[in-house]
Amino acid sequence: MAVTQWILGGVLLLAAAAAVVSAVVRKAKKQGVVLTTQFQRTGGFLFRRREGGDQLRLRACTGRAGRRLFVAETGQLTFRLQQELTKGTGEVVLLDGEQELLRLDREHPTGTVTLAGETTYLLQWTFQKASGRCTLSW
Repeated sequence: MAVTQWILGGVLLLAAAAAVVSAVVRKAKKQGVVLTTQFQRTGGFLFRRREGGDQLRLRACTGRAGRRLFVAETGQLTFRLQQELTKGTGEVVLLDGEQELLRLDREHPTGTVTLAGETTYLLQWTFQKASGRCTLSW
């Protein structure tokens, strides 16, 4: 009897965990966040999506994260990367499929690119032993 209750409790716990993961995935897809993050080491990572920009706070992160960027109208967009990193490096790459359109880092914090309307692009963030805060605005 006790073994059956233990197994049933484990199944219910797994079902609850699956429901939570499913809800997080649905919310992330709705907000356009790409869930294929690849962090080798992370001590803390907070990603906030805002209208016309992104903001990240991180602590001891090495890895990559990305999100989809949908552009409604054809035109030029100017991207500005503000890094307040206490250590490490970070960069952002704007991709159209496999083609790199723009790369921003500490040496090149701004860039302008012409984007096609009704198109989805990928913003890919990469960090090496980084701590601090980064803001990308467009």
